[in-house]
Amino acid sequence: MIRIATLLFALLLAGEAAALPDREEPRVQSERVTISDVDLNSSEGQSVVRHRIEHAAGDVCDIGGMASMEDFEAASQCYRRSVRNALQQINRLAPAGTGR
Repeated sequence: MIRIATLLFALLLAGEAAALPDREEPRVQSERVTISDVDLNSSEGQSVVRHRIEHAAGDVCDIGGMASMEDFEAASQCYRRSVRNALQQINRLAPAGTGR
């Protein structure tokens, strides 16, 4: 059974940098996803982790009150990149041969 205490991943808000003046740094949003109670060797455990990651990405990438298609596209890109980034982090932490 693989137990990983806590995974913290940083999620960049897509489009945030474009909305800021040149001299300001883009804000980085993050969400803590705890996976210490999950067995990454089981398909059920992997499903639980994916659900937690997707929920966290939804929270971080919610830019609220999307008034335009550009806002929707920025939030969608943020969500996809965030989920992909978090899953890559878990894959790097899981030993080879665990299936994830």
